[in-house]
Amino acid sequence: VIKQYNPFPATVGRVCHHPCEDECNRSKLDSPVAICALKRFVADTVYDKWAREGRPAEDRELHPYPEAPTELPAEDRRRVAVVGAGPTGLTAGHFLARMGYQVTIFEALPVAGGMARVGIPAYRLPHEVLNYEIDEILRLGVELELNHPIRDINKLFDEGFSAVFLAIGAHEPQKLRIPGEDDAGGMFHGVPFLRSVALGEEVHLGDRVAVVGGGNTAIDTARTARRLGSREVTIVYRRTRAEMPANEWEIDEALEEGVNLEILAQPVEVISDNGHVSALRCVRMELGEPDESGRRRPIAIEGSEFDIACDAVVAAIAQAPEISFLDENHGLRITRWGTFDVNDATLETNREAIFAGGDAAAGPGALIEGVAAGRRGALSIDRYLRGVPLLTPRELMPLPTTELTDAEIAGMVARGEVDTQPRVETPKAAVAERVGDFREVELCLSEEQALAEAERCLSCGLCSECYQCVLACKAHAIDHQQAPYEETLEVGAVVLAPGYRLYDAQQAGELGYGRYANVVTSMQFERLLSASGPTGGHITRLSDHDVEPERIAFLQCIGSR
Repeated sequence: VIKQYNPFPATVGRVCHHPCEDECNRSKLDSPVAICALKRFVADTVYDKWAREGRPAEDRELHPYPEAPTELPAEDRRRVAVVGAGPTGLTAGHFLARMGYQVTIFEALPVAGGMARVGIPAYRLPHEVLNYEIDEILRLGVELELNHPIRDINKLFDEGFSAVFLAIGAHEPQKLRIPGEDDAGGMFHGVPFLRSVALGEEVHLGDRVAVVGGGNTAIDTARTARRLGSREVTIVYRRTRAEMPANEWEIDEALEEGVNLEILAQPVEVISDNGHVSALRCVRMELGEPDESGRRRPIAIEGSEFDIACDAVVAAIAQAPEISFLDENHGLRITRWGTFDVNDATLETNREAIFAGGDAAAGPGALIEGVAAGRRGALSIDRYLRGVPLLTPRELMPLPTTELTDAEIAGMVARGEVDTQPRVETPKAAVAERVGDFREVELCLSEEQALAEAERCLSCGLCSECYQCVLACKAHAIDHQQAPYEETLEVGAVVLAPGYRLYDAQQAGELGYGRYANVVTSMQFERLLSASGPTGGHITRLSDHDVEPERIAFLQCIGSR
């Protein structure tokens, strides 16, 4: 069910910033359900079982949406080229292969995985986990060409490809643009630094390292430096910790591992001694009014310069797509941010049969956003090649949501429908052990922990499109892409039976409903009177079931207005 939309459940389950948990209604009671950790548990458990017992002979995976053909005719098994083997490109290849297309993924690096492989350190995402899920995609028949950069898109069409999906990521680092940055030995940039470490290249930082930036790349860089032996690692950030875009728990883990945090500091110059970094000169900052990002603008304090002694400086402030690798005849529109200009809904570029997605189109984002873009690109390419509209009417509609009120949640608690136990804490490797190598830091929940955490779910969601109803319906009557429509019927009479929403009597606490067993609603009393009810029409007290009530009080039309 999880892999219906995400071919990387074990990968995403380790590194996702889990925005779904921000929407979880359980947070109104205490803290959200650990959705990310639970999905990782499921993936790890299934993969471990496959490793022990072998993969099941039959795979019940559905196609990514009901209208997709279950088997394309031989003449329609057209070839699709995907440029970039990161999460976005691999996801697109996964879904296109499941639709029946012949997919070839071209990757400039010697390894597949993109930023997930060379930008996320192994202590967060072990290489063997990512490689396993990549192999699952290749098992579908996807071809992978490593060490194969693409310069000429037009040549791909000459080679027989019917469509191209550009998923090149955002690997080009942004510079600090301060004096001394380009001249000193010991000056590094975040993404290339992490890539070198991931590929097993030797990187010498020295004992003292200054990392500039406040995002996850900066945190990953600092924690990696500690694992490479640097004793004094300092993150320099121009705002306060509250404004840092990095995940809060990543910052906590970095501080646990001995990383220092120098806030309200802006680098102004890289100081060199005999051609090598010796210090990073900074100026103190104060926060002014919010800027366009919504964060308070940092303002330099005059005369507040100070130096941070260091052997290396790593700039980890931002990255962008490296569009320059394409030849000048690519004909694609580029935005002022250096990304491919695409239709946000369909990922079409200005050139026919060329689509682009992920960081290359939207700018640097989360891994799960790249996975979503890969699936969207696959859907659009399939529909383009079949000559049907790239968007269905239902996809143009806003997604339904469920938001429980505080009163509704309180009622669920009072009725004993909610397990009030606290959120399960994800186990972690001990600091003293993990900081010396690249072992995985965040560990998997045990089965007992996973079951306990799953019990915390309020079951408030609507249809999650698991498609199990589609599998069960032998008449093939269920269409998940069908949008609401109007139809006029000629009839002789109309019977209105729309139902209604019952009043929650617990909202009037003085009535005692939910606290006293013998306080019931009118609907429950009617069920007691019914021969088909729980007592067969015989009125008894709910507190002991065998005793008939001597007196009954009816409270009518009070409390609900």
